Amino acid sequence: MGCYPNPNLVGGLVVQVVRGSLQDMVPKAIMHFLVNTLSAGIEQHLIRLMFREEFFAELLAEPGELAKKRQRAQQTITALKVSVK
Repeated sequence: MGCYPNPNLVGGLVVQVVRGSLQDMVPKAIMHFLVNTLSAGIEQHLIRLMFREEFFAELLAEPGELAKKRQRAQQTITALKVSVK
């Protein structure tokens, strides 16, 4: 006598495994697509808000302290070039 698996038992087990796998994957897939779509939409919206033309001057403005540091650095470079000659 051999040990043969019952086809009904094996088929039922496969169906249970597949059903469980699908029940686990479907909500994850839905959430994945919802989150990615929402994330892309919010990112595009925020970029549009941030880069309006009326804000360009403010975004590109150099802070006063930084301008002073840049001018001092340019003066230092000029003085070093003069001293090397």
